[in-house]
Amino acid sequence: MDLSLISLLSLYFPPLLPPDSVDLDISTMIQTAAVIGLGLVYMSSCNRFMIELMINEIGHSPGPECRFGLNRESYSLSAGLALGMIGLASGDNSVIKGLNIVDQLRVYINGGMKRDVSAVDTSSSSQLVLEGKHVNVHVTAPGGILALSLIYLKTNNEQIASYLAPPTTLYHFECVQYRPDYLCLRTLGASLILWDSIEPTQSWIDGNIPQIAHEYSFKSNEANPSLYQLM
Repeated sequence: MDLSLISLLSLYFPPLLPPDSVDLDISTMIQTAAVIGLGLVYMSSCNRFMIELMINEIGHSPGPECRFGLNRESYSLSAGLALGMIGLASGDNSVIKGLNIVDQLRVYINGGMKRDVSAVDTSSSSQLVLEGKHVNVHVTAPGGILALSLIYLKTNNEQIASYLAPPTTLYHFECVQYRPDYLCLRTLGASLILWDSIEPTQSWIDGNIPQIAHEYSFKSNEANPSLYQLM
């Protein structure tokens, strides 16, 4: 591991700077690139400190001056990718289990209360972005999905893959965590986990399409006005 490279990347990643360091005005996009770089440097290391750092950065708040208001989605996504690379294919590693990474990622993916919400300093909340005590899945879901997928890459862990399962009802199809782009990421992630189950066949592809979509997609809703086209 190249320590000089880590030191260089740390200059553009404020969480790794000393508390008494000069407050540099580093754009979010530069920090995003630095996060990806750190993920590559620490790839497959399962470094506990870096894993803790990246899991927190996925849900980074906008800040009082909304310094993370712009390009926040890309920053969260890069933190998720970095987390996945650091714990690449480690599966139920002792560090992953000890930090309850799976449970935290499920909150980022499906929504829920933020961690240690009672200890959150309200003075540090953003004046422009109102999120409250719940995770904003519009920001955190993609990074959470990719992190979970890469950590359990090729492990064929059916339980973990089930956390990325598609919806089974019309109601869940309307939920934000099942947006079309998120649904594609979920399907991709589940396939990366269940690597040995991938088959180069049309039936395998059809099997990854939710049953509810098979029933109602591309069909007229004239017979039942209460139903509408999903796709």
